[in-house]
Amino acid sequence: MVFRSGHRIFFRVIFVILPLLVLVVSETATQHCDPPRQDDELVILPGQDGGGGTFVALGVDNVMKLREYMTRCPSARPSHLMLSDATIADMARNSTFPDVRWSHLDLDLGDDARTSAEAQKNSTDQSQFAEAVNGILRDSSTMLQSLVYLAYIPSDQQRTDLLNHTYPHLSALTTRPGSIEPIQRLSTSTPNLTHLHIVARRDVPRLSELLENIPHVSRLRFTGATDRYHGLPMGPIYQLEWSHVTWKSLPPLNKMVPSGVTVIIQPGFNPMLGDDAGWCGTPGIEYDAIFEWAAEDKTALVGMPIKEDYEQYNHVFATYPLNRAKEDFLEWIGGMDGAWRTPKEFTHQDWWWRQLLAWDGGAEHEAQEL
Repeated sequence: MVFRSGHRIFFRVIFVILPLLVLVVSETATQHCDPPRQDDELVILPGQDGGGGTFVALGVDNVMKLREYMTRCPSARPSHLMLSDATIADMARNSTFPDVRWSHLDLDLGDDARTSAEAQKNSTDQSQFAEAVNGILRDSSTMLQSLVYLAYIPSDQQRTDLLNHTYPHLSALTTRPGSIEPIQRLSTSTPNLTHLHIVARRDVPRLSELLENIPHVSRLRFTGATDRYHGLPMGPIYQLEWSHVTWKSLPPLNKMVPSGVTVIIQPGFNPMLGDDAGWCGTPGIEYDAIFEWAAEDKTALVGMPIKEDYEQYNHVFATYPLNRAKEDFLEWIGGMDGAWRTPKEFTHQDWWWRQLLAWDGGAEHEAQEL
């Protein structure tokens, strides 16, 4: 009897303790998956019905926090991801961008007076940042459907090659050209890509090369080119004479772009704006020629650079500021066109930069004070 009574007590204790242990383990696992504190530049939205979530991490600190969160919570994986080494505040406060301050270092990358120890720490942290980005992409690549990666701080140690990974479900990509080299790997790394957005002033991949390596593309957007550095995807569209512009004999775009593909171009700000514009008016003539050409060749959709962005940030990298990139990203996820929306038609009256310039026959002009 004593033996049977002891067994009853033992099993009763087990039945009481076991659920408690399960509850403790469950609560511990939940705590391990608690996301870090969020704000406008760190957003972690869980997925629904077993799908991936939506993650946004802007700035070095936030990217590192996101990586730490994904490491301790293996179930946290995004279907939609936006990353950048800069913050919205970086762009707003630093007119010499991309030499932004790394907030977690309190170190100005443009300061030549920094000590060798500071330089070494900076180098180490840039390398750690690159490892964090690569880790996030590696763990997310098989689920990603849309990706925005905008890197601005120039560093070989921080360099991230998006094409080191394969994204079987990725359909939409916004990035800068240095992150997708060589272009030939796009076809194997992003086999189902349909929407590509390149943000750059120069070194823009050629349109023909992109079309060859993105077999399913339907919309291509290029933002930031002014052609001062031959930044248009189809190459220079004109040549300058002493007093006028003559069009170069490029094949019409409708012969370069296959049926079903839409090309969108949003030039950067007029290079004659700003304190460093110089005295020569040639870049301004080159710039305006883009819009003159667009009026003649309707194959590409050309959008106006946004005056409000210039007035708020007043530097070239603000052609596509991060707050606008984030808005486009969230719009795309919500089922809208996002970065690939059709730009509004324009006329000469919409060339807002002419209001900010003192024109002298269209050849030489100076920037007025805003």
